[in-house]
Amino acid sequence: YHAAMTVTADNGDVNAKSLSFAVLAPRMHSEDQMPKSFGVVMHDPIRGDAATELSLVRRQGIRSLKYPVWSGWDAAPGEPVSASGLDRFLSELSRWGVSPTAVLGGPPASLGGGERWSSNPLLEVLGSTSASWSDELAAVAAPYAGVFRWWQLGDDEDALEDKGNRFGSAAANLRTALSRFITGPQLATVRRSA
Repeated sequence: YHAAMTVTADNGDVNAKSLSFAVLAPRMHSEDQMPKSFGVVMHDPIRGDAATELSLVRRQGIRSLKYPVWSGWDAAPGEPVSASGLDRFLSELSRWGVSPTAVLGGPPASLGGGERWSSNPLLEVLGSTSASWSDELAAVAAPYAGVFRWWQLGDDEDALEDKGNRFGSAAANLRTALSRFITGPQLATVRRSA
């Protein structure tokens, strides 16, 4: 659904607000009976606020979740912006038995992410010397190494393995950089079937 409201005064429109939402069916099973493989992808930039996302995760019995730690967008509207906000978000997921995967979908804005990979695609950034991006990775890998079991290279809409030798180099560099914080980091990517 989509709802819109405009407040009008003598001189014209004062304020306008719109909201898109979905009405979900009630849960049919208890949490113990929910399938273990049901998961969602938190996709930027079309995310809601953290409280709403947590409520939906819990009510729908989601068991796995892909969370964008590097999205390739400047500032995702609903993404927790503070470390404490992200800590609370991930703590709640853990408490409910949700298994999160960290998604490195694109370079952060500080590394040229802003306009969706306009000048520095993810493979180009990760294929370069880690000195240029290791601090950005450390900001999410150091505090959350024990939270994320998997680290996904590329988002679900980009088949990175199809981009030749740059993928192997970027994956090797990422694994080496993550090894500073995680023993035997598990990397994942999305494969497209032919």
